[in-house]
Amino acid sequence: LTDTDFIRDPVTGVPLGVVHNSEPDISGDGRTVAFVSNGNLAGDQGPPFAPIPKIFRIEFTEPGFTGSSTITQITAGAAISVSPAINVDGSVISFQSNGDPTGFPPSLNFDGNFEIFRFEATTGTIAQLTNTIFDPAQPPSPGNLRPDLDDTGNLVVFQSNADFGANPDRNSEIVAIVGSSTQPLTSTQDAVSQMASISGDGRRVAYSQIIPDPAHIGGLVPLTRVDTVGQPTQTIPGNFINSAISPGGRYVTLTALPNSVGAATEIHRFDLNTGDFLTISENGDQSAIDREGSVIVFKA
Repeated sequence: LTDTDFIRDPVTGVPLGVVHNSEPDISGDGRTVAFVSNGNLAGDQGPPFAPIPKIFRIEFTEPGFTGSSTITQITAGAAISVSPAINVDGSVISFQSNGDPTGFPPSLNFDGNFEIFRFEATTGTIAQLTNTIFDPAQPPSPGNLRPDLDDTGNLVVFQSNADFGANPDRNSEIVAIVGSSTQPLTSTQDAVSQMASISGDGRRVAYSQIIPDPAHIGGLVPLTRVDTVGQPTQTIPGNFINSAISPGGRYVTLTALPNSVGAATEIHRFDLNTGDFLTISENGDQSAIDREGSVIVFKA
């Protein structure tokens, strides 16, 4: 989908660095991909000779990456913008940024921490969804990270160590944005909740949770939780991290931690309806899954 040259001096053409294109997310209709690049693919390079990670969008005229395509640069300037998530028809992209990519001064992110933003393809505008301010009396600096979207793009889940009303100890918790309101989904002491993903209908959220346990090797236990509207929280058995729920809400892909020194991490699929596991790969990480649970992509 991308074919990029070195980052070059605009005057001399001398190579200055390597272009990295990463963190792709694909729309449910198979026509649009959001991704991160530090290259000058379609616009502003940022400060001179300082390649900055920015959000881009590739849209194809036909599903399956066919037909003609257009690359659009979503963010620009000196801010670091990463972790894009795209909704089912590619009309909404959410991401994190430590700057103000909205283009509407004055900046709401003057302290430079990571906030959650939303891009609307129909209008070409960016809105800031969170606004957490660093308080020296309550360290650490707040960070709002790794958003994910439901099918409509109106429901956003992300991880944050800010206090949205249920996080006085400022550990990492899972938070949802519903319309204009922000709602904590988890509230724990000492645990770390992270890497949330949401089903297409917005009824299920899967996330990783690391809890302290002196009896466990390393003193920590990794868990995978699934919250379903109107039902108790479900814990997937096993030592897993980096979960991702299918848009259909039935399956969760997981990275299994190695059982021995030198062993590789594995990719598994868990069926929330039957409780069955399926081993996908004995060497992999960072997986994503399609709506029906039949196609899984991962890093190997």
